[in-house]
Amino acid sequence: MSQNALDTLKKITGMQNIVLTDRGNSAIMEALKIAKASGVKKVLIPDQGGWFTYKKYPAELGLEVVELRTDYGVILLDELEKHAGRNAALLYANPAGYYAEQPCKEIYSLCRKAGCLVILDVTGCIGRKDFSNCCDIMVGSFGETKPVNLGYGGFIASNKEINVAQTFDAGYSDKLSQQISLLDGAYKAYDKIRKDIISDLSSFDILHREKQGINVIVKCKDKAEMEKVINYCAKNNFEFRKCPFYIRVKAKAISIEVKRVK
Repeated sequence: MSQNALDTLKKITGMQNIVLTDRGNSAIMEALKIAKASGVKKVLIPDQGGWFTYKKYPAELGLEVVELRTDYGVILLDELEKHAGRNAALLYANPAGYYAEQPCKEIYSLCRKAGCLVILDVTGCIGRKDFSNCCDIMVGSFGETKPVNLGYGGFIASNKEINVAQTFDAGYSDKLSQQISLLDGAYKAYDKIRKDIISDLSSFDILHREKQGINVIVKCKDKAEMEKVINYCAKNNFEFRKCPFYIRVKAKAISIEVKRVK
């Protein structure tokens, strides 16, 4: 394993301990196993804007899953406060569904007071800023069309010791270092495209348009409005996802997949 890649990851995550995995999902599973071993019995997840395995993996480990009501994916502190406790862990992504920045510091402050473990998925924001003071365990993916676009692997990180076996193929180490070095440029490109889309569709109901994110979620009031957004995507060669869709938003909407722009 290239020490350069690990050192860079430590720097951009702010975490002392990093273990590389073969997939982002592997990192999520290992984080949940750590949570269970620490006494966690239930896992809090957002009701939208999460990832497929947020529901699946806790259940496989015999943990209760509680879906938190959110503001279109953004964690509501008063809702979180109702469920956070010493037998709970919160698993969520920033930004929600790649489109809406979360109040990470406020979330972690509340959870620390309640004794609730926080697992933060930074796949869509790694390198944006230091999130080490926003979670107990950090996970992420380097999969295709992610900001670190390696097409393989992921990581789990913490300032506490991580007893997890490394499953990352060391043959990808140099390419990982290269992809991490491209992060600043990737975010600048995402931000420009996102800004242009929001400007072009300014008359539409864009969810959390004021928050930092990558994708753009356009809420549609009817079929005609949805068709206009789809035609806009076709004209500009943007991939899109129709919603309701758990990993984006539960509302009738179009998710313009800026993260997939090449």
